[in-house]
Amino acid sequence: MRYWFIANFVCLISLMCGGQVPAEDLRPTFLMLSDPEFDSPESLQDVLPDDIVELWRSSLQRPEISYRLSAAIDIRSASQAGFEEVKAAIPELRQLLSAEETTSDVRTVVAQTLIELDAREVAEELFRVSLASDSQYRQLVEPALARWDFPTIRKVWRERLQQKLTYRRDLILACEGCGRVRDEQALPDLLPLVQSQERPRDVRFAAAKAAGLIASSDLEAEVEQLLGLESPPLINRLCAVALLQRHDSALSQEQLKNLFGDPAGPVATAAIGRLYEMDPGLILDLLPRAWEHPDVKVRKVAADCLIDLITPERIETLSRHLNDASPSLRIHIREALLEFAKKSNLEPAVRKNATDVLNADDWRGQEQASLILGQLDQETVMPRLVELLESTRPEVQIASAWALRKIAVKESLPALLKHAQNQTDNPQGSDLTAVDRQVAHLFEAMTIMEYRPVIPLMRTQVPKPPDVEGNHRRLSRGVAVWGLGYFLADWNDDQFAAQLMGRILDVGGMMPDEIELVRRMSAISLGRMKAESQLAAMKKFVGSTVHHDPVSESIRWAIQEISGEELPYFEIPTRVLRHWRIQPVVEE
Repeated sequence: MRYWFIANFVCLISLMCGGQVPAEDLRPTFLMLSDPEFDSPESLQDVLPDDIVELWRSSLQRPEISYRLSAAIDIRSASQAGFEEVKAAIPELRQLLSAEETTSDVRTVVAQTLIELDAREVAEELFRVSLASDSQYRQLVEPALARWDFPTIRKVWRERLQQKLTYRRDLILACEGCGRVRDEQALPDLLPLVQSQERPRDVRFAAAKAAGLIASSDLEAEVEQLLGLESPPLINRLCAVALLQRHDSALSQEQLKNLFGDPAGPVATAAIGRLYEMDPGLILDLLPRAWEHPDVKVRKVAADCLIDLITPERIETLSRHLNDASPSLRIHIREALLEFAKKSNLEPAVRKNATDVLNADDWRGQEQASLILGQLDQETVMPRLVELLESTRPEVQIASAWALRKIAVKESLPALLKHAQNQTDNPQGSDLTAVDRQVAHLFEAMTIMEYRPVIPLMRTQVPKPPDVEGNHRRLSRGVAVWGLGYFLADWNDDQFAAQLMGRILDVGGMMPDEIELVRRMSAISLGRMKAESQLAAMKKFVGSTVHHDPVSESIRWAIQEISGEELPYFEIPTRVLRHWRIQPVVEE
């Protein structure tokens, strides 16, 4: 019961806080993965075997229980996979649901399948069967009937609320159903359940949540009664905040502000969430406490309040929390600041405060500020970004290198080469994957700024490492090969072209295969270099018709760059799914 109670309260908090979608994450990406861009054919399309739906329909009508169960399960799985054509089996499922000879286990699976198919036309049969079935069946069916707002069941729910000996699970179902359809006639029966100290906590909470969904006013007195004890128990405080989830009166606002001071995190979270939903201005005086709250949901509401009521002055407060302990909240604030930077009256404040955060000591803030200022092309922070390349935090190492590539200040180039050389010769830190990403960003920065002194270092990355210890250099090797294609485009270096072709062909031998990224970038660089000496080898590798894989697609692009010839792709076949319990026999 405890876990059910907690799970349902989490749902309430999400509802009362608006169920907002997290901000899209801005991640340091690589140019090599989008330069060049070439069209790839559509992906493989999955299809059902011919006549399988008819086979399932006939299986539902067979007398064997195993056939009926298997067909119903297959239909449900196919529907979940997006195959709308299985709805043709609804008539057979409907007949099986109501048939007297249908066993309880088959009936349950059939009901699950009909619900998955959103077969609202079968609501009456589902309801009628539920009246004669056990609680497990009702737990399955009644939420669907509530979702479909099936009117006949409302009376059943109200009667269940009035009965003294109703099973706990059925009572909760009734509360949830009445709340879902906002049945005002059920309110007089729900409120006594909320106030009863004799009822289980989860029943009381379910009743409070339902009442709060139904009524948007006049429950303040119920809240006062719940909180009137000298030390009201937690369930009373939870029920109180649930009752107010749609209220907006002055008294309810005061009650919610008091509940925000509750020591229990869920109560405080739901209270401030409802206040914010009513009017963000209502929580401005609560923000100092909200920012210090241990629950990130409360801090998220504080951030959203400032975001909704943003001014240049509030940019400073918002920016200070780029170092929040929660990664998701840091991202949310960063994305909001980037949006504000598009507005002329807010852009100066965003740039100034992000710079202040970058110059501070907290690594979390340094990472987010690097991403903001890199995206905003803030060239003045170049010296600080160069300093942060030496950070002990992998996140800052990567973000600062990416930002330096974005702002592309040529005065930084000697420092970038020196750092890339040091990290290649003697990687610092235990996270070699982070070192690889940082060096890869630096290589890209030097490539787009045409810094040719990096060529010797990039050349050292072309050969495959002799042992597994060098496998961490995946991205930096890929960028090095990609960058050399730009630097050496006009050199007609047949020896280097042959070396790149060797990377492409390095598969299927005694040693481990060359990594796919290096093979792809090798093909792209051969195309940029117009390496005619490798044209025949590339054509031989892919054949006259190109397969749908990244390396082959890259070689196809290179061949077109060198010779102008556009090789055809293999036609993408459909993939017949054959993992069903019942399916047609495949003839040899």
